[in-house]
Amino acid sequence: MDNFSVEEIDFVEIIPIVKKYEWGKKEENALTKVFYRNLHEIKLLELNHFSSTLSRENGNTSNSSEFGSKEITETKKKETFSVDKKIGLLEANQQEDHEQPYAELWYGSHISSPSKVSFNGNILENMTLDDIISSIFSRKNSSFVSEYNQKNQNPNSLDLTINPTSVTTYTGKSTHHNKIPFLLKILSISKPLSLQVHPDKTLAKELHSSFPSIYSDDNHKPEIAIALSEFETLCGFKDTLEILSLLEGFPEILPIFGISLEFIFETINSYNGDKLPSTDQNQDPLFTIKKELFINMLNSKPETINDALSRLVARLTKNKSHLSSNSNTNTTTVASIESLILRLHYHFPLDIGIISPLLLNYYKLNPGDAIFIGAGTIHSYISGECLECMANSDNVIRCGLTPKLKDIPNLIKAVNFQSNNSKLILNHIAFSSLPILGGRDLPFIIDYFVDSIKEYHVQILSLDFQSSNSIAFSTPTTSPYSLLLCLSGNCTISFGKERTNNHSLSKVFQGKAIFVNFNTEIYFHPLSYDEKSSESKDDVKFALVTLPPPLSSL
Repeated sequence: MDNFSVEEIDFVEIIPIVKKYEWGKKEENALTKVFYRNLHEIKLLELNHFSSTLSRENGNTSNSSEFGSKEITETKKKETFSVDKKIGLLEANQQEDHEQPYAELWYGSHISSPSKVSFNGNILENMTLDDIISSIFSRKNSSFVSEYNQKNQNPNSLDLTINPTSVTTYTGKSTHHNKIPFLLKILSISKPLSLQVHPDKTLAKELHSSFPSIYSDDNHKPEIAIALSEFETLCGFKDTLEILSLLEGFPEILPIFGISLEFIFETINSYNGDKLPSTDQNQDPLFTIKKELFINMLNSKPETINDALSRLVARLTKNKSHLSSNSNTNTTTVASIESLILRLHYHFPLDIGIISPLLLNYYKLNPGDAIFIGAGTIHSYISGECLECMANSDNVIRCGLTPKLKDIPNLIKAVNFQSNNSKLILNHIAFSSLPILGGRDLPFIIDYFVDSIKEYHVQILSLDFQSSNSIAFSTPTTSPYSLLLCLSGNCTISFGKERTNNHSLSKVFQGKAIFVNFNTEIYFHPLSYDEKSSESKDDVKFALVTLPPPLSSL
């Protein structure tokens, strides 16, 4: 293997962790499988090449000095065995690829599933991204830390400090130290995810302390999902009056909510637009009614739920609407809600979560569009594929659309009924356009900045090789490290203008992720024509994840 010094390392490759949840896609063209397959096919080629090199070297020791030649031979035999073992494991994983649903790929260092890291084809055993930050990158970053803290006056921002051994550590309000503060995922969804909410930091600490086997960390989980295909999600409550207007057309399920048609009519008539109390435009002035409806729904007796939902499903299957002719509810909206209820029922028969479309906002995102979901916002991903970035947490409180634990008391405690902590970012036009706006030798950057997020900042780099054979990019000086994940197309990368063994990657395909030191020069180059596969795309895109820029640089 190539020898290298840690001082030479400006980047490492990230080997993602696969999560084979039952809601994941089994199809061969699922992004999770494509990304994973690309990585392992490349690794097999690299390992087979290295194995053949070792075999030749083991058979030729004529140039070895007498002293140590036996030890050298034994070492290479061990290395050959190790490589052959890795090849076997990779080939075994390839066989499993056709049978299992690949739901998620994790690129990060969460305590439950930290990614492996490699350099120049060598897996860095027992090292995580956290170790790279603290033991390698930090040796070059000590001057960066003080500058970052001086520039960033945001009281909610991460605080970068140096410990007595000159190792960079990250200390926020959580108890995690020396941790990369974000987790990046690729999701391929074939059936709806659970109806869920993520706790804020205070509740996360409480849940982790009381139920560590269920809530594996003490962190919050603000997340952003960027659609990579057509993507459906339920997110955040509708306004109370809209919910009541919809429920008017679903009399079978009113017992679940503990209300009557008379209550609906009286409430709507009492609180028209002129009579609503003055309040913040982002808050629902009637949220207490909505809260009571939701709590009644979750705590309804099983026999009440089964009876009401059975009658509802029977009616919807026959396609008979209960809407009166003078109703103010849009029938097109009702028809789409009814269709979604039946879709959810198909996957989770008579689960209380199948009526959530009556309460929650429905969004269909195009590739490039995104939705940010903060603490306390009820949501469920329904279908599609996305890039998801979040604070480094796996805390999920569920209440429906799942066979898993439904933690109703803590979910009610976590939900924000007054307003939705969410944000739509509509970038599909920029995402689907040719990157001609980036300049001849620069990437076109699509931004997904959310000012309330302090753990991460996501951007998409779109590369146009039609007009240039070399596109330059420097990782931000405002972040101590950057994560780059190839989303589409393929290319080669070099670090700095000189292409040396320790500063270049031969090829980068979909799914390849690299973790790069701050202020590092990167050059993207197109593959030569004969290197491009028939399935390769000229449209090359990378996700770039960094820490948020200091306020002074915005």
